[in-house]
Amino acid sequence: MSKTYFDYFVAEPIFDDIAAERKRQDNLRDMGKFAWTLADVEKFHPMAGTSPLGEEFGEVCRAVCENDHTNLREELVQLAACCVAWIEGLDRVLGEYGARRAALTPVPPRPGVVDAEFVD
Repeated sequence: MSKTYFDYFVAEPIFDDIAAERKRQDNLRDMGKFAWTLADVEKFHPMAGTSPLGEEFGEVCRAVCENDHTNLREELVQLAACCVAWIEGLDRVLGEYGARRAALTPVPPRPGVVDAEFVD
């Protein structure tokens, strides 16, 4: 399949920016700024992953309210990089096939069974 205008002029630079932000997140973790990134799914409770996403989404909302398009783009890249990090971690833990299958196949709850992962 040949590449389109979108592939060359839209998607690649955006994905390059997201990849650079992912690398920056890992560097900040390695320098001790924070204990884990969302790619480190083994190190945090699944519910804790929503906190960094919420924080980034809040910054996106603030940029929208302030009509700050330059900062909005930067915050959107950071939010996207957080989502990518979490997917990276899930794919590593579940295996790529397992993560994709889990996303596509809803598992009905079993009557009377509580998911131990989400019980404190």
